[in-house]
Amino acid sequence: MTGFIKAEKELVTLGVTLIASIILKWSPSVRFPEPNAFTIVMSAVIFAAIIYSATGVVRHAERLSSMLGEPFGTLLLTLTAISVEVIMVATMMFHGDPDPGLGRDTIYCTIMILINGLLGLSMLLGGLKFGEQAFNLKSASSFFSMITALVGIGMILPNEVAADRNTIYQVFSILFCLMLYAIFLRMQTKNHSDFFVYGRVEAKEEHEGGGRGALYHAMFLLFTIAGISLLAEYFSEVVDNSIDALKLPGQIAPILIAAVIVSPEGLTAIKAGLQNDFQRSLNIILGSVLSTIALTVPVVLIVGLATHREIFMELDGWRAGLLMITILVGMESSKDGRSNELQGFIHFSLFIGFLVGELL
Repeated sequence: MTGFIKAEKELVTLGVTLIASIILKWSPSVRFPEPNAFTIVMSAVIFAAIIYSATGVVRHAERLSSMLGEPFGTLLLTLTAISVEVIMVATMMFHGDPDPGLGRDTIYCTIMILINGLLGLSMLLGGLKFGEQAFNLKSASSFFSMITALVGIGMILPNEVAADRNTIYQVFSILFCLMLYAIFLRMQTKNHSDFFVYGRVEAKEEHEGGGRGALYHAMFLLFTIAGISLLAEYFSEVVDNSIDALKLPGQIAPILIAAVIVSPEGLTAIKAGLQNDFQRSLNIILGSVLSTIALTVPVVLIVGLATHREIFMELDGWRAGLLMITILVGMESSKDGRSNELQGFIHFSLFIGFLVGELL
């Protein structure tokens, strides 16, 4: 038992916090959902537990990655993170008063944190440490082409759709996103998997838990993701109520949700950048952006259609402009297959601009 606790301390921390949250929620002496100083502290504790538990997701995903090879390992990490996003967004949509723009706002915040925050930080830190970091130009081109198409169809063009044709366009968006992503996955894992590898990929050495097999890591990866998803439900409930009570900017909620969503792949991407493996950082971050749009947009729209809820996916002028600037800068930064600290600083400056625009 002692050995298990040491090996799976993230999962144990997650389990203890989850049990405590359930007890507090249903305790007659503590009104857990009611916004007060106690629930604000609890939300901070839950947030810290989720972020810490994300390191367990990263650890198991990295073990599986070394066994499966690229790009399957990175794809696995991306899809596990997206499962958390889908669950959290769906939970928030059904909690409290209907918010037609919640899914859109969360997707937008996730994209900005990933490209400008995490990719920018990986470029900046990697550039300061190694000067320039090389990567496969074909992977960046493929990612940004897909991201541009999905953003245009899913979040820009809805501005021009008439209200009486909105349902038809939403069905088209669902089919377009899923079909395009399926074709991309086929290319990434079969026909052109070499696009997403730079140089010779060496097998990673196993350290902690090195003697355990793929089934062990897959099971505990799923357990950790499931635990984070359950804990995220309580976190989203407390945050939502606290924001209403304290009259804080409503955009804090999607930013916090997005921060939780990106934490597993964010930790891995920055670590890869500091190890001079920028190709892996690129695969993780841009792969997560792509999955966020291609999978979360259809889920949000399907939930809206199934429950007859009004859903807004279109971005307003300011956000649409900043998002397109981000994509254009990303394309320019990756056009020669090398990254440096200046490119990273530009992206991170856009990230600061995003935060200022959302919170002021």
